[in-house]
Parts: sequence; C-alpha cells; structure tokens
Amino acid sequence: LAIVPATLMAAAFPALAETVSHAPQRAIRLHRTTLAVLGAAGVSACAVMMLVPELIVGLLYGEGFAGSARVLFALGPCALLTFINYLQTHMLVALGEVRAQMVISLSLIGVNVAANALLIPRFGGAGAAWATALTELGLLAACTPFVHRGLQRALAEAEAA
Repeated sequence: LAIVPATLMAAAFPALAETVSHAPQRAIRLHRTTLAVLGAAGVSACAVMMLVPELIVGLLYGEGFAGSARVLFALGPCALLTFINYLQTHMLVALGEVRAQMVISLSLIGVNVAANALLIPRFGGAGAAWATALTELGLLAACTPFVHRGLQRALAEAEAA
C-alpha cells in the first residue's frame, strides 16, 4: 500500500522542490493539491481497511489468517496518516529542513518503541497497529508546523525580492 504515496510523491517532488524557491505561491498550490490527492487516497484506503478487513484478509491470505482482520482494521487510520506524511516529510526536504526531518524521525523511533512496549503485551497485533498510528500522528504533528512556516518564509522572501 505504501507504493501509492511513494509513487505520487516521486511524481510531485521535483515540482515541489523547484517551485519552493522560485515560485512559492505555486508551491503552496501544489502542496494543497498534492495533499488533497494523497488525503483522498488515504481516506479511501482507510475506509476499505476498516469496512471490510475480513474480506481483504480472506482474499489475500485465506481463512487461516482470519484473526488478523482486527489488526488490519486497526491499521486503517495509519494508511491515511502515512499518505499525508509522505508529503509532509518530502516538503521538509524541499524546504531545506533536512535536519528537522532527521531529528523528528529519529525522535519518533523512541516514541514507536515505547508505544509498542506498552501496547503489544496487552493488545497484541492491534497494539502494534495503534503504536504505528500514534507514531504517524506524532510525525504529522511535528512536521506540519515546519512545513507551514517554511512555505510562509519562502513566500515572504519572494515578495521581498
């Protein structure tokens, strides 16, 4: 499933990176458009995973894996967050905020490990899915202010020039 946002970002990233410094207004529009596309794809993936997890597991893996449907259900919100985070982390790179992206990502490794340690013993695979969702939510919360400030800074610099 991760190939969907990866493919979309592979197509959008060059234009995002180029327009940030030369045409920030266009970069802002492109960011919004890409966010809408990735958001719609993520909502669709989330809905399918949460509405018919038993069907998906049955089709892909057979009845022997029916118990994993609840894990797939729990991973549904992660799909939406992951799709959007592909954009936000790529935007940090396009904005020259590679250090911030690295610090955020490394910090969230600790969050993920701690959440897994707390949730897996009690909830099993669903706990691991919730830890992933928590990590993705943390990534979104940490990246979004940097992206917003970076786009506003690029716009202000272009207007001043």
